[in-house]
Amino acid sequence: MIRRALKKDISEISRLMRESIAQPWSAAALEYALSNVGNDFYVYDDGGIVGFICVENVIDEGCISMIVVDEKRRRQGIARALAERALGESKMLGIYLEVNERNVPAIALYESLGFRKVGIRKKYYGEDSAIIMRKERSI
Repeated sequence: MIRRALKKDISEISRLMRESIAQPWSAAALEYALSNVGNDFYVYDDGGIVGFICVENVIDEGCISMIVVDEKRRRQGIARALAERALGESKMLGIYLEVNERNVPAIALYESLGFRKVGIRKKYYGEDSAIIMRKERSI
């Protein structure tokens, strides 16, 4: 079930970050992201949190700052479901994200959701570059 993240979810989200990504957010950054009323933060709760998405919103622009799915639950449509929920609820005119150039499955997912490549940040992830992708919306 996808639902809005709650403060009580911080420890599970933090655990998932530590297990899944090289540079997890600090507890303070995570708490700020959850408490910021401008953000859209959803979790995929399947008897425990197995994925989440955070969209940071400023005025009419959104940024998917993080989407994480438990490694054991990947390739089951969880990331797509989270992204579709966040995009469906969003009121932003444009949404962008950055993705590691080597993350071919994520790039394919974002393209299937209507994101287009608009730029590159060289060596954004150490030796790897980030592809900047954007989706324009009409509301």
